[in-house]
Amino acid sequence: MEDPPFTDAREVFVKQLRIGLIGAGGIAGVHIAGWQQLGANVTVYSRSGAAALAGQYGIDEAGSLADLLAASDLVSILTPTTTHHDYAMAAIAAGKDVICEKPLAESTARAARIANAARAAGVRLFPAHVVRFFPEYVAVKERLKQQARSGRGRPGAPAVLRLSRGSAAPAAGTWFFEESLGGGIVRDQMIHDIDQARWLAGDVQRVHAVQDPPSVDGMVPRPVSARVLLMHQDGALSHLQGEWGPDGQAFSTSISVEAHDGSIIYASPGTGEVHGGQDAEPAAPAGYLPQLTPKESPYTLQNAEFAAARASGSRPGSARWMGSWPSPWRRPPPNRSGPVGPWSSRRPLFSPCWTVPSSRSTRPVPPRSARWPGAVLPQSGPASSPPATVQHCPAG
Repeated sequence: MEDPPFTDAREVFVKQLRIGLIGAGGIAGVHIAGWQQLGANVTVYSRSGAAALAGQYGIDEAGSLADLLAASDLVSILTPTTTHHDYAMAAIAAGKDVICEKPLAESTARAARIANAARAAGVRLFPAHVVRFFPEYVAVKERLKQQARSGRGRPGAPAVLRLSRGSAAPAAGTWFFEESLGGGIVRDQMIHDIDQARWLAGDVQRVHAVQDPPSVDGMVPRPVSARVLLMHQDGALSHLQGEWGPDGQAFSTSISVEAHDGSIIYASPGTGEVHGGQDAEPAAPAGYLPQLTPKESPYTLQNAEFAAARASGSRPGSARWMGSWPSPWRRPPPNRSGPVGPWSSRRPLFSPCWTVPSSRSTRPVPPRSARWPGAVLPQSGPASSPPATVQHCPAG
């Protein structure tokens, strides 16, 4: 028997929901498979590649953006970051609800314009932070809530978080590596873990980031790695590491959360102590994205969550699919306006960073906290290597 989320959601999707995808890049396939798993009707529009996707997945192709908007109830934007603003504004102007891949835009100003336009038009805007739907990250959130209920901690207030993310780099020469377009590894890949750190530990007060090797003339090298240290407003520290590695590198992630007394609240991949005897999962096949079936894919869960929130007028919550799924037919009370989106109108948008060589940086970095003597600030590498870049990011 199918899980309740898929069964309930499909009743809505089959009868009424039409999905319009804009973009035919590498991420499009998992989105299409997820919507098809849920039974939605999908149409795709792209300046290139749409015909191939339509043939591969048996979906409709729109010949123009206007045709796509006319054929859609909910528009999902999967294009390069700098195009998000114009596509989102067109969809909003047409009265369509919008799902937009992260980051919402290449600057806070353009992201704010999207959010404000959606609010003014009365449409829903869902920034797609899919990692909130991966089981291990949902489990961290639930573990923190359990700690709070038991009186051993406060919700969203761990002491130290360590998150890593690595994979083969995107294809050489693509927009991902141009800082003015994709923003590089920190803004494109590590935004997942930046969002997780803020989701689990609250807003950020100070940021220190190092990229190695440094960018040259606005171009990020390939392969490349970066380290980011976040000091949260309540004093918690988040250590983030990202890597775009060589071709063939397996996709991998890790997360660990430590309490104020130094005990491990959660770790994944885990040990028997944390996961009740389960060993760490084997490495994923090589690639830019994790390998998942459509039914178990977090993209499917994310799509179902957004669509159910759209139908009910409620705010999406990433843990609902784990057992307390709301009826998609439940409508908001009369005269109540639903929120613009799960995070866009309630949290400061992730600000772009400015970059300088580390040898020229004069801005102070977060100090080592006496409460966590094991905390280590990122280092720029051996003295013989070229200076890494340091990115200083506004905290809000």
